[in-house]
Amino acid sequence: MPTTTNLALRMLILTAVRSGPLRFMRYDQIEDDIWTIPAHQMKGRLGQTADFRVPLSGEAQRGLTSPNPSTVMVFSYPAFAKE
Repeated sequence: MPTTTNLALRMLILTAVRSGPLRFMRYDQIEDDIWTIPAHQMKGRLGQTADFRVPLSGEAQRGLTSPNPSTVMVFSYPAFAKE
């Protein structure tokens, strides 16, 4: 059974995004096969950076676990449990 870290690293490789947005990935940011990273999580000048859309391959989509009603974060770690 893969660990959360294994799944996150796999998603990092499949999407080629920075680790910050990946660590804070939320289910409500994913619509169909597109993950929209909010501008405030992207590297760039504040107010001049737009949301970033990442297409999710079939393999990346299979790496996402199905959300349970109380889960907001895709990769929940004990340190982020309060979010």
